[in-house]
Order: sequence, then structure tokens, then C-alpha cells
Amino acid sequence: MHDMEELLRREWRVNGQFYRFADEEIVGGGYAPTKPYLRGTEGIAYPLENDRGEITSFVKFFNQTRITPKRIERTKWLVDQEIQSWEKEVEGAPHAWLDTSVVGRPAGISFDFACAIAKAVPGLTWAEQGGKVAAGEVELDPALRRECIVSLLRGLAVLEQRNMLHGDLSPNNIIVDLNQKVGDPALYLIDFDGFVAPEIGRASCRERV
Repeated sequence: MHDMEELLRREWRVNGQFYRFADEEIVGGGYAPTKPYLRGTEGIAYPLENDRGEITSFVKFFNQTRITPKRIERTKWLVDQEIQSWEKEVEGAPHAWLDTSVVGRPAGISFDFACAIAKAVPGLTWAEQGGKVAAGEVELDPALRRECIVSLLRGLAVLEQRNMLHGDLSPNNIIVDLNQKVGDPALYLIDFDGFVAPEIGRASCRERV
């Protein structure tokens, strides 16, 4: 967690792309500032901003007690599939594996790290949106509900067509966009850590041979 604090506001240039680790988020109502990164069982998701302060990507740091060579191998294989290009509903899949010992560190950082990076899709997790619906703060009209169902089925179908399952359809891994734009999905799938794909087993066997 000390390393996460060190990354606040640090700028990072990777292959000509500019990123800035997000700053503290100020919560209204007199509450103290909160950290921008989200901690989960598997690791930490950290938002990255562009040079206009817009959150465009997320990096995923794996929990050190859970990361293994096999987990890294799975993540690199997932990146190589270019899932983000299959359909918009799955464009939040990781599209790069970055190791600072190869691509360089953020400015002012003295330690190396490796992480997966994915596009930040619009909306909030269903865990967040569902809570607002239950509290009466948000109402999902029938048309948007239908759009969410269509987007969910399309995302799952495109994965199944490639002989792959998402593997962890929890409320935290489904994003719902209440401000859906024309031509964009109402729902996105993110966090593919638990994916199931027979091909990754065969690829591993080939590498060992």
C-alpha cells in the first residue's frame, strides 16, 4: 500500500502514450478525501488519467500473495487474444501487460512493478448502480433494461464463440452505463481474471514442450 501512495499523481509515458495515476478523490458532505484505487481480493485497480484529467484506463496490480508465474502466463495470453477488439461490450478486457523493467518507470518512482492495463469503460459497476436502484436514487426504464440484457448476452456470446467464458460475472465486474450513447452498449464486462478457456491449457503445454 505504501507503493500505491507513491504512485498518486505520478506521470508515466509508455510507448509514446501519456498516463497520470489519479489523484485523491474528494467526497462531498465533509468527508475526508478517499484514495482513487480500488482494493479487491485479487489485487488493486488504479485509474489512469490522460493529459486532460480524464480517466481513460485502469491498471490492475495483482495481490503479491496470489500472483504466480501461472497467473502472469494466463494474463499475458489473455492480452494476446485482443479481446477488446471483438465487440464493444468486452472492450474493457486487458489489452497490455506492462513491466517497468522493460518499458520504464513513472517519473519519480524508484521501484519496478508489472501490471495489466485496460480501457476505462463508461458507467458504474452493477454493485454501485444496483444499490442506487434499491435505494430509489436511480430508476432504470424498461428500454434501458432491455438494452442491458442485449449487451450482456452479446458480450457473453462473443466470448463463447471464441470458446471462452468470463468466469466471474459478479456485480463488481459488470458496468452499467445510464448515459448510454447511440451505438454504444448499455452494459460492459470487465475484469477477466477468472476466465475459462481450454486453449490456455494447450498453449501452456506447448510452451513446456
